[in-house]
Amino acid sequence: MDGKERGLNFKSITGYVTQEDVIMGTLTVKENIMFSANMRLPSKLSKEIKKFMVEEVLDELGLTDVGDSRVGTEYLRGVSGGERKRTCIGMELIIRPSILFLDEPTSGLDSSTSYSVICLLNELAKKGRIVVLSIHQARYGIFKMIDNLLLLGNGSVIYHGPTENALPYFNSIGYQCEEFNNPADFFLDVINGDFDKTKSFIESSKEHNISISKAFEMSDRKSRFIKQRSDKLARLFEKSKYYARFIHILKYYNSNIYTI
Repeated sequence: MDGKERGLNFKSITGYVTQEDVIMGTLTVKENIMFSANMRLPSKLSKEIKKFMVEEVLDELGLTDVGDSRVGTEYLRGVSGGERKRTCIGMELIIRPSILFLDEPTSGLDSSTSYSVICLLNELAKKGRIVVLSIHQARYGIFKMIDNLLLLGNGSVIYHGPTENALPYFNSIGYQCEEFNNPADFFLDVINGDFDKTKSFIESSKEHNISISKAFEMSDRKSRFIKQRSDKLARLFEKSKYYARFIHILKYYNSNIYTI
């Protein structure tokens, strides 16, 4: 990590929130976080200190009012989806990690709840934590809170750098976002081949000496097109000024690449 071998303390400085909520619905919000504290914090810490740390997390995540409420299950009514997700985040924050990884934290949440969760993560980042998350659909309000953006297409890096530079970069390689379009949706359209798809597909077919009629008859033409588009975008990124900075940040170590 960061050009160095991961030390034995790696798990103690990182937290990971999975896409699916790994939580006990029959316990309360506070009990779930306390359970995580008892399992992961040093045993030499007293119960009083652990209780204090749990209360701190509850306050930081705005869960104090529902701390004694059961999380809930399929058959047991509990807290809301946003409070459930924040509880999962709290179970990781209890160890006070320097880096917090989240796999699609807005999955299964409505637009308003998703926004509140990302706002919470944004506040955590402002307090000095590194927050790394994956997300498939981001409304504009969420997108503009992201500091650095990594776009992947078919396993290739399409763009990596400051979020504010993403639109100018895509514009420089021939893809211009409409004035009132959500940049996040625009990037996905470009990567998935939905941006001026017909024109791009014809040009791609000509490059490979495939007749247009035959190309459209191919059963896997969609996947082939997406791969060609991703490869093309990846090559363009490698030629851009952002690529050198991307390599510098990653600092590959012994060919071990940790993909987020």
